[in-house]
Amino acid sequence: MCIVVNDEHVVLGRLRGAAFDGDPSTPIEQVMEPGPTTIRPDVLLRDIIERLHRARVDSILVTSEAGRLVGILHKDDVEWALGEIEEE
Repeated sequence: MCIVVNDEHVVLGRLRGAAFDGDPSTPIEQVMEPGPTTIRPDVLLRDIIERLHRARVDSILVTSEAGRLVGILHKDDVEWALGEIEEE
């Protein structure tokens, strides 16, 4: 996966799978998935894991309120963190 951002690091889209197999001279905007789903850093882990399970996806983009990329959160990491919290 490749995240497409502008000069201010605002998320514009995402490249996955077959997008990498096309003609390398094709503009990214023609092959990217525009406006991918994102979450904010203050969303609770339990809410995130429910959302990931419902959507049947393994990761989600984390962005600031302004839409700037903060990172990618993976389902395995959320499940691990929730397990650690429950063990405390």
